[in-house]
Amino acid sequence: MAFEGRWKDTFGDIPKFFMMVIFGKSGNGKTEFIVQLVAYLMHFGKVSWWSYEQGHGPDLQRAIERNIPETMDDRIQWVDPIEKQNRGFFEELKTEIGKRKSADFFVIDSVDYTEFGFEQYKELKRLYGKKKGIIWVSHELAGEPKSSLAKKIGYDGGFTLHVKKFIAWVEKNRYGGTTPFVIWEEEARKRNPEFFAPKEDAKPKKQRKPRAKKIKQVSTKKVADNNDVDNLGEELPMKTQEALWAQNAKKNNTQLIKTIG
Repeated sequence: MAFEGRWKDTFGDIPKFFMMVIFGKSGNGKTEFIVQLVAYLMHFGKVSWWSYEQGHGPDLQRAIERNIPETMDDRIQWVDPIEKQNRGFFEELKTEIGKRKSADFFVIDSVDYTEFGFEQYKELKRLYGKKKGIIWVSHELAGEPKSSLAKKIGYDGGFTLHVKKFIAWVEKNRYGGTTPFVIWEEEARKRNPEFFAPKEDAKPKKQRKPRAKKIKQVSTKKVADNNDVDNLGEELPMKTQEALWAQNAKKNNTQLIKTIG
């Protein structure tokens, strides 16, 4: 799917058919995040939300009102399995997914209340793993999905997100995205001030190069006239000193020849 912007940063090059686990504690933005994700997925296909836990409770209703416009109502199906149940949760879901014109994406909210086993999950994956995208929602216990089934799906599937303090953190992604997803910035800033703190520049500061000492310049004419080259020490560069020594030696030799002559 051609996700863009921050969706691309978090989800990467996610295909249309996937198994995804989203888990987190109550009151941390999990329902809000999943509704935002569903609203985005509706641009790529139809969605069927199976609410095993809270039905269509007030939290879900408010999240829907904030994120899903009425013009998109025809692209989502809300299912209350408790009211619908005739043959058991699993059989109802399997029958619905298997319909010729069924939705492209299914939300199982939450897996903790489905009474599904891992063998039933594997059956759904075998039948529809390359045809549908399924989001498995779970509560959190000690930093992990609460149900053993959600843990196993997380190990087996391609994507796991941990919702904490109104930020969705990527724990596993086979499709490339790694960036945390901010669900509600105002609340996230209150609960995660360190996440929004300016990052210090990790690059080391450039050290100034020491200034080269200035060499005292001495007039070569004065040195030649005074024959004082030997007393200059390191005040002149070596090539200059050698040139002056040669000049003075020639001058002295000329004077000596005149004297002998």
